Parts: sequence; C-alpha cells; structure tokens
Amino acid sequence: MNVTLQQHIEKLLNYRITWHIALWLVFILFDSLGAGHYLFEKPFIYYYILRIAGFMIFTYLLVLLFYPALIKRSNYFNYIIIGLALVLLLSKYQIFIYKYFNLSNNEEFTIILVIPFNVFFFALITALKLGKDYYFKRQQMAVEKQRSIELELEFLKSQISPHFLFNTMNNLYGLSVVKSDTLPPLMLQLSDLLRYSLYETNQTFVPLEKEINYIKNYIDLEKIRIGDKLELSVNINEANSSHVKIAPIILIVFVENSFKHSRNILNEKIKISFDLKVEDDWIVFTAKNNFSIQEKDENSGIGLENIKKRLEYLYPNEYKLIIDTTDNIYTSVIKLKIK
Repeated sequence: MNVTLQQHIEKLLNYRITWHIALWLVFILFDSLGAGHYLFEKPFIYYYILRIAGFMIFTYLLVLLFYPALIKRSNYFNYIIIGLALVLLLSKYQIFIYKYFNLSNNEEFTIILVIPFNVFFFALITALKLGKDYYFKRQQMAVEKQRSIELELEFLKSQISPHFLFNTMNNLYGLSVVKSDTLPPLMLQLSDLLRYSLYETNQTFVPLEKEINYIKNYIDLEKIRIGDKLELSVNINEANSSHVKIAPIILIVFVENSFKHSRNILNEKIKISFDLKVEDDWIVFTAKNNFSIQEKDENSGIGLENIKKRLEYLYPNEYKLIIDTTDNIYTSVIKLKIK
C-alpha cells in the first residue's frame, strides 16, 4: 500500500514537472514572436532571460503562496488586490531591465503598454490554476467514490456468503437426521459451493456457466432435503452463454428465497420453478414458488436488499427487477445487461 502510494506521488510529481516545463516553453515561444531580429542580439538575450525569470517569480508567488492562502479560503478580493499589485511591480521591473540594457532606443516601452499583457497573464495563470484544481478535485472524488463502492461491495458480499452458509448447514443438519447416507456426496457439493463463494466472488464478473453450476449444486442440496414434497421445474438454456459474464452470487439469492419462502407450506406440495435464458443482450432469470401467508421473518429481506444495492453499483441503468406475489405465488424476474 505504501509502495503504491509512493509510486503514485512520484508519478504525479513527474507529471507536474513535465507540464510546467511544457507550459513555459509554449509561453517563451509565443512571447518571443515579436522580438524579430533583436532576439539574437546579446543585450536582448540578457534582458529576455531576466524577463522570463520575472514571470516565473510572479507565477510561483501566486501559485504557491497567495493562491493557497487566499483563494482556497474564498478571500477573492484580497487575492485580486495582491495580484494587481504584483502586476504593477512586474511591469516596473520589466521597464527597468529594458532600460538597463539600453533597449529603450529601439522602441518606446512604457508601463501603459506593459500592464495589459501582465494583467492578462495574471488572469491566465489564475484560470489555469482554478481549472487544474477543479480537475484534480473531480478525479479525487471519482477515486474516493470508486473505493467507497468497492468497500461497499465487499461488505455486501461478506453478508451474502454467511447467509448462504447458514442455510446450507441447516439443510445438512436435516439430512443428517433422516438420510445420513447421502451426506458424503453432498459434502462434496458443499465444498464446490464454498469454493465458488470464497474465490470466484473476488472477481467483479465471472462466466455465466460458473454461476449456473453454482445454482445447480444448491438446487441439488435442496432437492434431497425436501424430497417427494417438492415439485421442481428447472429450465436453464445454456446455448448462448459460453461467452457471457455476470456478477457473482446475484441469481442465487432468488433461488434461496424461493426455497425459503416455500418452507412455510405444510399440507400441500412445494412448487418451485426456475427459468434462465440469454436473449439479445440480456440475461433473463425467473424464479417462482408458492407460499403460505405467515408472520414475516425479520431477516427475510436482507439478501434481496443487498442484491438491489449491488445491482445499482454493478449494473447502473442496465437491469430490471420485478417482484410479484399474486395468488400466493412469489415471482421474481431479473434482467441483466450482458457484460
């Protein structure tokens, strides 16, 4: 972390130095255009070196001293007064060195002629500094926002994984009581699920086929736990999914919720269906389950709320989520733009 930060500071410093050198070279190029044949005469060369030195001193007094002391504290009036006073001093300095090197015989050089250009230079330097600060502030805000989003996503993932593990361990506990002979293969499936949950979720997007395999393993665990009471329909079309990517552990929440909501059903079949397809530029996943009206579980919305937050971060304006609970059928439809 420290090494990266140090490298970033060094890169930024080199970047600033390069820009300063480039800007001064451009200024000298345009400022010397009117010198004509005097540009190669020794007195004029001495004068011009001191002239550029005066502009540099003027610039860095503004940028390094008065700008941070006044502009950043919104003391604009004092900044302008001090800036104009420096313009006057710079103008008098330029006339003095012009006369000192006996260049006044070549052409008239008065303070009235000098001040307008120096005022323009003062305004230009201030505008460039304001523009640069605005640009870097926006960049810093963008970096901080991106970092905040990454931290939020990591937090949301950390909530999703324990939630899944809690449900799965409950499943295995039920199986250990009634069908203990099925535990070894299920433990292997659980191992695959946890491996995906721990390692694949570190990536922003993963191949859709991995997410599908994750869902199938979870469904297999639930099928064995529920047994004959379950009427399950799974229609997953993988024909166009070979090069499609998706944010990990997005769809599994809807699968978990389907099984969880149906657990309150006592005297009838548990009916669940899942449908997944890739059409046009969208991944479309539909989950349906019947349910009984029971007292609301306080934690029932945690997974869904986390998914909504992740969708806002990872699929801004690129997803559609529809939840419907008509006729005791809970339907979730999620559409994701293909990445």
